[in-house]
Amino acid sequence: MTGTPVPTPPTGRGTKAARPRPRWRPLAGLVLGVLAAPLLIVLPEAGLPLAYVALRLLASRFAWASRADDALRRLSGKVHAWFVALPRAGKLLLSATALLAAGAAVWRTADSLA
Repeated sequence: MTGTPVPTPPTGRGTKAARPRPRWRPLAGLVLGVLAAPLLIVLPEAGLPLAYVALRLLASRFAWASRADDALRRLSGKVHAWFVALPRAGKLLLSATALLAAGAAVWRTADSLA
């Protein structure tokens, strides 16, 4: 059988025909972003990861969210590289300071609730 070959549909990253984007992602990102806003003030340990997930979901649809997500990834990569380059004593001192600050915040919150 000779003839022209049947073209295969494009696949891979960057092709819209490969896989349609779910329509629920922008809505989920908006809901998570609204939930993350007050948590960033009251409980940043829970608000920051939630805001990051909301930004990732919004980045699947909106260019501004994609640019913000790229900038956040670059910044977190720089912070990670800086932390890895610290000597062991610096890492221990920074970690102990962060733990003491978190403990003081919990202590203050528990004291104000009592």
